[in-house]
This record gives sequence, structure tokens and C-alpha cells, in this order.
Amino acid sequence: MPSVTLCIPARIASTRLPRKVLLDLGGKPVVQHVWERAKQVRQADRVVLLTDS
Repeated sequence: MPSVTLCIPARIASTRLPRKVLLDLGGKPVVQHVWERAKQVRQADRVVLLTDS
């Protein structure tokens, strides 16, 4: 079975809403919600966070 990597783009310098990934949502940054959900994907071998800095 091939290896599966989930890539999460997390740009701090986004143009429409800068630092969006760090905004608080229910007591956690948005990026943490995405990370935790991605880690639940059983078919994924790894999760990678891609940043612009």
C-alpha cells in the first residue's frame, strides 16, 4: 500500500485575513483544530504542516 501524507497549508501572511490560522476558535487556534482532525484520518501515514515562514 502506498504511503499517504496529509499536507496542511498554514500561511501566516495570508492576504485577506492575516494570521488566520492562529485565530482562536473555541479556545484553540484554527490550525490546531485542523491538525487534530487530520490526525484522525486512518489512511494517512503522516501529517505535515506547511508554513510560509
